[in-house]
This record gives sequence, structure tokens and C-alpha cells, in this order.
Amino acid sequence: MNNRTKFTAMLFALSILSFTFCSLENVLAQTSTNSDTLESASEHLLTLFDNSHYNRPIYANYTILNLTLLFQSPEINSSSHVYVHYSHNMVNWTSLELPKTDHLTRYSAFYVITLGPFLYDCEYFIKFNATQGSTELASGYLRILVEKVEGIIFVDFSYRVKTQSDNSQLADISIIVLGADIKLGSVYVASDQQLEGEGPVKMNLDPDTNHTYKATIGPINSWNDFIKLSFNASTSDDTLFTNTNYFIYKEKTNQPEGFWTSKFPAILIGVIVMGAMTTIFVMAKRRPPRRV
Repeated sequence: MNNRTKFTAMLFALSILSFTFCSLENVLAQTSTNSDTLESASEHLLTLFDNSHYNRPIYANYTILNLTLLFQSPEINSSSHVYVHYSHNMVNWTSLELPKTDHLTRYSAFYVITLGPFLYDCEYFIKFNATQGSTELASGYLRILVEKVEGIIFVDFSYRVKTQSDNSQLADISIIVLGADIKLGSVYVASDQQLEGEGPVKMNLDPDTNHTYKATIGPINSWNDFIKLSFNASTSDDTLFTNTNYFIYKEKTNQPEGFWTSKFPAILIGVIVMGAMTTIFVMAKRRPPRRV
């Protein structure tokens, strides 16, 4: 290849590289420009971003509903406000202003509101809107069905598996028991993995709450990883209500080892190694005895 051909090839390669860098620069510039999509838009959007009880029952005089709204508007940093209004009869309304929690972009932000507990077991109407002065910028609607507790129900189950100093595993259990007529001392929990002859474990009402019952079961070391539970409670006329929908899954627990089983062997080995190295060093420094 002669010099002219080499020079032509180099110019072609430089042209390709220049085109590539220019294209990449244009893409980055466009991406940066479009990061705030409502910078010049006149449209205002208010949408329901999250509903804590979507497809979950809402019970009268108990459930707390959390709603997160997403407001997108070029007026979001001015005098705009976001409200929620709710009513069970569309006559008497309760209105609440939502605090701004976090900016998603320059022209969009989240607003969070907590509603409840609701007094009536019926359909509630919820309207949320964004306003600026007397002008409504955007709005949306939601309907929820608030249910009455029939008999006794068991909700919001939680547990924690813990390991004692003697390596025995126990499970702390907590559950909400709702009902207008719960017989005192009638809430129990049991498992099909309990030893023969062991009865259900009584659950006690947490004194700081109105509905939370707690108990500890175990030891469960020999039980299977999947532990099915059965909760029972009775009304004052001894009508029994049972729930078998909850379970415990035993994950591996890390039990801290004691000093004599964890740290002491390592210290002992370290002392032996250091002693051996010191002996070798001293022996190496010793001079051979002089000959008489």
C-alpha cells in the first residue's frame, strides 16, 4: 500500500469516528433535554400511584388506608395544592391537604395521605384534586368498599424465629383478632407439628393495643421448615371461629459461638505459630560455639 492509499484510509477512519462521536453527543443532548417532559406542557396529571389495600379487605373501625398520588405539572413549584376528599354519602365530605413527600423530577412529585379508620361499613367515595387558587388543575376518583366484621376474623399475622443461648428455637407470634364479641381468654394458636399431648398455646392481648394478640411457641428445632398454624377464638356464646391460612417458614438462624468454641482455638493456634517462629528466629541468630 502506497502513502496516498494509507492517507486516504486514515481520513476515512477519522470520518467514521467523528460521525460516531457526533451521533452519541446528539443522543445524550436529546436525553438531557427530554428528562423533564412537562417543561413546556400545559397539561396537568394527577394519578393514583399506590393503594395500600388494593384487592385487600378494608374493615370498619380498624383499617388504615395509605394512598400515594403522583402529580405532574409545570405549576408544581408554584402555589398549587393537592387535596383528598372522602364521603360515605356524597353529602358530608372530609377534606385533607396532602403534604409533598418527594420530587420525582423537576415537574413531578409524590403526595401521600393516610385515611381511616372508617366509621361505616359501606361504599366510600374518594376524590383527589390539584388546585391553584380557585382553579382545578387535575382530578381523579376512587371508590372503596368498607366491610363489617362478621363474627371473628384473624388478620395481619407476623412472626419471628429466635434462637436461645441453649440453641433452642422459639417463634414469637403476633396476630390481629377483630370482632365485636370475643370471649376473654379464648384466643389460641396450635400447630400440627406439636408433640402428642401438647395442647394449643394461649395468646394474650397486648396491653398497649386493642386487637393484637401475642404468644411464643416452641422449641421448634425438630419441626419441619414449613409450619402450618391454626388460630382459634370464641364468642361469648362459645361459637368457635378458626383460621388456618397462616404459616411459619423456618429460615436458618445464625447462633453466635461462644469464646471457647470460636475465639479461643484461633488464639491458641496464633500463640503456637508465633512461638514456633520466635524459636526459629532465635536459633538462626545463634552463633556456632568457638573451637578450643
